[in-house]
Parts: sequence; C-alpha cells; structure tokens
Amino acid sequence: MQLNLDSVDAIIIFHHEWKALINCAESFRKIYPDGKLFIARDHLAMKHIDRLNHLDPILISTYSTTEFFIQMKHNNESLADISRQEFMGKIEQDLQRMEETLNQCKNEYLLYLEADSLVLRKTRFTEDFDMDSLVANPYPKEILDYIEKISGTKMPINGWGFVTGLINVSAAKTMIQWARQNQNQLQKIFEIDRRFIYLDYFAPILMHLSGGKVINSGYVGECLRDKKWTRKNYTLVHQVRTAY
Repeated sequence: MQLNLDSVDAIIIFHHEWKALINCAESFRKIYPDGKLFIARDHLAMKHIDRLNHLDPILISTYSTTEFFIQMKHNNESLADISRQEFMGKIEQDLQRMEETLNQCKNEYLLYLEADSLVLRKTRFTEDFDMDSLVANPYPKEILDYIEKISGTKMPINGWGFVTGLINVSAAKTMIQWARQNQNQLQKIFEIDRRFIYLDYFAPILMHLSGGKVINSGYVGECLRDKKWTRKNYTLVHQVRTAY
C-alpha cells in the first residue's frame, strides 16, 4: 500500500533567519503548491510581512520557545536550573503553537520544519504512520525503559530528532490531549532526563505514549551530520546553512 501524500501542509518555525526562512518556504511551495503554509516566528514581532506575500502564508501566534533557551544562555543557566513550572510553561507553548496550526490544517499530514530545512521532493510511504522522526541522538536506556514501563510497549525508535519531519494531524491532536491529561508523567520523564524539554526530544515520546505510530523512514537527513547528503535519497533535509 502506498500512502498518498500528494498534498501536505507545513509549518516553519523561525527566530531571525529571514533568508533561510524564505529559502525553506519557497522549496515547500515548489513541491507542494496547494498545501497550507504556516509561518511561526519565535518571540519576536512579525514584521515585514510583504517579504512573504508571494508564498501565501498563514501567520501563527508568537510563542517563546527558542527564546527560552537564548535567555538561559544569557543568564548562564543550564537545564539543571529549570524549575518544574518553567518546564511545564515551555512545553505548553510548544503544544499551543502546534495546536493552533493543526486546527487550521486542510490536509492529513503536516510538515514540521525549521528555517534551515529544505523540501527536496515528495515522499512516497508504503505504510501508515503518525510521525516520521529523525534519529539524530540516542535516548538514554533509562528513558527507553521508563517509556516501555508506562506504555507497555517498546519505543519504536531509539533516538530523537523531530526537527524536520511529518506528523499526522489527527494523531497530533490526540498527542496534545494526552500530554495535558498526564502532566505528572511529563514531569517524571523530565526528572529522568531534562533534555525532555526539547520539542525534538519529547514529541516522538508523546506520540508513542498517546498511541501513535512513530517511524524513522530514512527520507529525512541532516546536512552537517551527513556530508554526503546530496548523494542520498532524502526528500527533506535539515541543517541547510547556505541561505544563512
């Protein structure tokens, strides 16, 4: 069975990387001209909208998730300094941005992109899935064991990296609902590994815990990690720095 992804929607999250944003957005429009394109600027006011008019974007409210870590750096803080309240506040901002976007989607799947992502071609899947995630960094064994304990099933991927990938809209809504109903579990996972505050870390875990199917298709690559990425069969890439 081939999964029909002839049209998908996309969200691009950016902070100040205007050239990269436009490069990413134009790559999406070239491959998916009919998909909805959501633009989410982190923390900063959304000015110069005219730069994006040719891309027909839909603007998402401003949240402060990237800025959260920028402020930590300026304050000489580490993950160990984050309080439970700050953790839950940051996670909720990620979920609110996602929810606002999902509620406006017209297609079954949403591309999650950052400014340094690039859409190269359409992806043809042969199986149903709810999230396609990079496996850029390994999850600790303690995390994998705990996830299996509370879910009853093994985590289907052993690493994290949901910075560029596809997510099923309906399953993502269920994931958000599960997260809000199980905040004690979120805090327990955070205490095991404080990197759980990162979206690319927590999203695959939450999708699995809420009953979604997480895969690593191999269609998504990272340019800085894979110097031979131009020779691979990637359909999406992250860490494209040519337009920075």
